[in-house]
Amino acid sequence: MKEECLICKAPLEYLSEDVEMECELCHKKEASKTRCVNGHYVFTGSTPLGVENFALSHKMTASALNAIGEIGGPRCCKRDSYLSILQAVKFVKEHLGIRMKQSEIICSYSGRNNQCIGQRCPFSPLQKTKE
Repeated sequence: MKEECLICKAPLEYLSEDVEMECELCHKKEASKTRCVNGHYVFTGSTPLGVENFALSHKMTASALNAIGEIGGPRCCKRDSYLSILQAVKFVKEHLGIRMKQSEIICSYSGRNNQCIGQRCPFSPLQKTKE
């Protein structure tokens, strides 16, 4: 496994003594001997970073699938994609403290999908005219 910074992909450096560092993602401070050559530090806790990322990935996927299930209805790739992206934005803010820009989504594909759920869809142009 190649050892590189998760932030900038630079090589890691191993210090001879512990130095207090702040995680670039969660801002937790702790003593560590490992950072990238550019000074970035990512908290890994007591488990390998890959395991933590894997668990977070599953939680985010479950969150997206739950949002899709709550709307229900026949398949709609656009609706499911929009819902998944919005859940990812929310999840990253809550779990990693990273805020992403979010613009209003109005679907322009409803006329192309005979199975569109219309006003029940949160992205429907019909939904926006009701407000």
